Amino acid sequence: MAKQLANQKREFVARTKDKGKRLDLFLAFYNNDWSRTFIKKQIEANRVTVNGDVEFKANYKVVPKDNVAIEPKLESSLDKIEPEDIDLDIVFEDDGLIIVNKPSGMTVHPATGNWQGTLMNALVGYFKGLENIGDKVRSGLIHRLDKNTSGLVMIAKTNEALWYYSKLFSDREVKKNYYAIVKGDASSLFGSKKKVTVRNYLGRNPKARKKFTEVEKGGKLAHTDFELTNIFGEGQRFTLIKASPKTGRTHQIRVHLASLGFPIVGDEWYGGEKGSRLMLHASSLKFVSLDKKTRKIDIGIPVDIVNFIYNKDQDIKIKDILKNVKRKKKPRVSRIKSGTRAKKKSKTPGSSPRSGKKKATKKKR
Repeated sequence: MAKQLANQKREFVARTKDKGKRLDLFLAFYNNDWSRTFIKKQIEANRVTVNGDVEFKANYKVVPKDNVAIEPKLESSLDKIEPEDIDLDIVFEDDGLIIVNKPSGMTVHPATGNWQGTLMNALVGYFKGLENIGDKVRSGLIHRLDKNTSGLVMIAKTNEALWYYSKLFSDREVKKNYYAIVKGDASSLFGSKKKVTVRNYLGRNPKARKKFTEVEKGGKLAHTDFELTNIFGEGQRFTLIKASPKTGRTHQIRVHLASLGFPIVGDEWYGGEKGSRLMLHASSLKFVSLDKKTRKIDIGIPVDIVNFIYNKDQDIKIKDILKNVKRKKKPRVSRIKSGTRAKKKSKTPGSSPRSGKKKATKKKR
């Protein structure tokens, strides 16, 4: 297979005659220059998506109108992540896992147009052993956040941990909480319980393929629970909302809030007003770790979002902003057997005002 073919992303829409075909067979049928073995390797390396979501199973049964995309493993000098000296905000680390607070504006892993300056470039610079974990271009990456969403991202340090934590996500056994700011007083949505649930099916927007929308057929189940946190603002009103996604579809929270008539501030794709950043932050994760301990990592709301709230309502106090943001304990960086933990710097803007954590400088292991 020629290298120029291996580097091209290809997309296909399943037809009626494709119904029930295994995913690997479907792709092999429409790509005569690729072997079934090659395609299975791409599926295992998280390089195949169905309706925008990574599909891990080669035996997934295709249904008509499924949008199947494959971006084969690169056969060039970019076949691995280049380590870079970039600051990381590490909030938890043990023998098998790193959890990082990703800033808004940083891409998670290298891809077309973003080969450098990504979170994974920084992580490989911090922990050289990541180069040997899973796919070389997404080494150890368990899940992702959108470029402009800030917050917690989990990365495995061993192949055993990558398998274990990926399965936790697949089985929906990781509890995730986000905070979002929308324009307007959204209290009418929530009722007396101050909670609302959106449960529907999402798929690619046929008129704008990079966007997602509710679909009647061919989509994937998307379920998000929302909770009213605070109403604030002088003149113009805004609402701080807690979001708890039960599934992990691309743009899920963004699409669901827009469907309720309250797009996120900074989310111009889905009708939100222009902002300094996308006001969406992944604040906490709860899961059972590989050593069978229940972990809850909670970093609260970052400084730039707190500043946005304060600038809109200078009479509000920080304790009022955070009064409904519950947390049991501060996140920590565990000591690991392979050596001492990374050195720390003093707190910088963008870290949580209440987490007690600090920036970590990287040390190759």
